[in-house]
Amino acid sequence: MPGGRLEITGVNLNIIIREAFHLKRYQISGGPGWLGTDEFDIVAKAEGDPSRERILEMLQTLLAERFKLKVHRRTGKAMCTC
Repeated sequence: MPGGRLEITGVNLNIIIREAFHLKRYQISGGPGWLGTDEFDIVAKAEGDPSRERILEMLQTLLAERFKLKVHRRTGKAMCTC
């Protein structure tokens, strides 16, 4: 992420969602079957030199816009739908 660049190659959305929202595997439920199997590449560049947290916020926005991801938080668990 140095210089505001984010590059993710060959990673399934389940992992990307976990990283973007600071979740553990057991904290995600729901979503289509391909969430943990289909692999995606993401290459993005932010203006300036944003913090890691800012990059992850931008990744959350990308997931919501591109994959129609909706997150419903409950104590100890996040429900994801795509």
